[in-house]
Amino acid sequence: MANNFWRKLVETALNTEEDEMSCIECLDMLDQYVDLLEAGQEPGKVLPQLEQHMNVCHCCHAELEGILIALKSAVDNS
Repeated sequence: MANNFWRKLVETALNTEEDEMSCIECLDMLDQYVDLLEAGQEPGKVLPQLEQHMNVCHCCHAELEGILIALKSAVDNS
């Protein structure tokens, strides 16, 4: 368990960029990211900084996962 923590920490440090998007900026743009996913596009090509942030920020990635689960549930229940 402890080794996994350190591995994730090192991976995150190695994957950071010099000019990173903040969590607030990321969360403000999640709707655009989801819209691109829903349209069958590749959000990483249109919003590369946002995708890079989500690759290193587990909190923002979890927020996206929650949104996608909520959207799927809404579609399944309609």
